[in-house]
Amino acid sequence: MVDAIPVGTELIDGSITAGGVYDPDNKLITWTVDELLSGTFADLGFSVTVVGEYDNYTIIGNRADLYFDDKTYTDTTSTVYRPVFKPELSIEKVAVEDTISSGNLPHFIITVRNTGNASAFDVTVVDSVGGGENYAWEPSTGGVFGTDHHTVIWTFDEIAAQETVTMELSVMYPESIGGVDTTDIINFAFGYHNDEVLSDTAHVVILPSPRYLEVDKAVDKASAPVGDTLYYEIEVLNTAEYSFPTEISDFLPEGVYAIPGTISHGGQIVYQGMMQTNEIHWYLEALEPNEPVAVSFKAWIYSINGLVDTLVNRAVAGGTYHPEVRDTAVTIAYIPVEPELHVVKSVDKPIAMVGDTLNYSIEISNTGDDGLFMNWNPMIHGHSVFRPSWPMMPWSEALLLTLPLSTFRTARLPIPRLLLSMNKSAKRS
Repeated sequence: MVDAIPVGTELIDGSITAGGVYDPDNKLITWTVDELLSGTFADLGFSVTVVGEYDNYTIIGNRADLYFDDKTYTDTTSTVYRPVFKPELSIEKVAVEDTISSGNLPHFIITVRNTGNASAFDVTVVDSVGGGENYAWEPSTGGVFGTDHHTVIWTFDEIAAQETVTMELSVMYPESIGGVDTTDIINFAFGYHNDEVLSDTAHVVILPSPRYLEVDKAVDKASAPVGDTLYYEIEVLNTAEYSFPTEISDFLPEGVYAIPGTISHGGQIVYQGMMQTNEIHWYLEALEPNEPVAVSFKAWIYSINGLVDTLVNRAVAGGTYHPEVRDTAVTIAYIPVEPELHVVKSVDKPIAMVGDTLNYSIEISNTGDDGLFMNWNPMIHGHSVFRPSWPMMPWSEALLLTLPLSTFRTARLPIPRLLLSMNKSAKRS
């Protein structure tokens, strides 16, 4: 009796019964039955583990051959292999250039591959550039800046089976990095899918380069509401012993608009057609040694992402045959809370008798931009009536207060006096 181990399976050690002998080279099991009496049978068996990974449903067939004299008796059986459909994600991060000169922006590419046989849903990729003065810059389509531009976040609703997606970004490091010594930068990327966390790193070496140009960027406000005006100043300094022409470019963050007519030193807003871009450009024909020049402009905050946003403004300066230098200025922008309150007081009776009950209603409404936390303490003729503490009251919502008060003192009505006068008149008649 001969049986073969099916393709895509592995024999389980010790599972062969009835003295069968396994040939691992040919993956065959052989049994020898010395005598099989009429009306009797022999139980032969073995067990395997399914190890093959198939992308589709597959039939695992198995045949047993019984040899007696010159005859062969055969039977087959089969099992349907049901594949496990699941995504297999991997992440890879590389630096476009392994070595760059100080003052240049290293560029990174992140690749996420799904080598599985099913789609991966709700995948998040996060690139972290570290804290401090490191800032992520120029992310590819779909990338959203995280807190203080220290991260970039991409989200994918679905990455199909066998699909590959790529993301790109640059990183802006402070000028101190690579200014004197060679610096090895490690940059991290993370992928999140369900409970799975993927990560990879990329290295870039920043080489020192001679610097004769310094730039210092400043803004007048560390925080400002939407609608406010910011004043930016960019100071450049030539530390060489000779003069050279210098170009300065300022890149405004999203939601900030340069105000024409406020740009000093002949700076020009860069336009695309009739639309203003985020760049302002200056050309200084001769930057003299050790004579700092400060260019400036004003900008208007017209929109932000969310209620609070970090506005990172970048200035880049470069001279002929000199590497670019850059600096940033950061402002926290926010949407101000401006409630607008109204109060209306009313009573249910314009005229009342002694003993009547007067029901007073006080309606408070907020038609402003946001909610207001109220501690309300109304006063009537100098006397405190009640002191409720009300929760957040949304905009355009009214609060109605009803005050039933018994009337203890009211004005005397002239009706009884008129009746008495009428009676006196009748008697005289």
